[in-house]
Amino acid sequence: MSPGAESGHRAVHRVAQRLLARIVLQERDRRDSEIVPGTPHSAFRLLYRFRDEELSEIRNAVVQRYVCFALTRVQASYRLYWAVYVLPVSRLTRPYLIVIEPLRRFILYPVMLRRIRRAWLGAYATPAAGRRRQTPR
Repeated sequence: MSPGAESGHRAVHRVAQRLLARIVLQERDRRDSEIVPGTPHSAFRLLYRFRDEELSEIRNAVVQRYVCFALTRVQASYRLYWAVYVLPVSRLTRPYLIVIEPLRRFILYPVMLRRIRRAWLGAYATPAAGRRRQTPR
């Protein structure tokens, strides 16, 4: 490993330790994670990733958010659980969340979920799985 890569790895490790100190993970969970805790992913930092679950964090001057995805097998298919946890960072947190609620609910989240669905169908779906159910008339 080059000196630059090694110092980058140490920096990521320090960030990961600070992030993980905020959440309670068993040592086994940290060890079994598929990624190094604190790994950057888009604007987020991944705290852990298992085969069927992932937790990431993003923080700005107004809010700190944790986003969790969990995938479970349901009969012959899968169900995706998605949760967003928000922690206040300043007095602006509540007004900020009220102002952006319509944007999140009606634009951002639907776009994100459609993107996840398309990626899933592209990777795993059978031809019939991508069709919408038709309602009888």
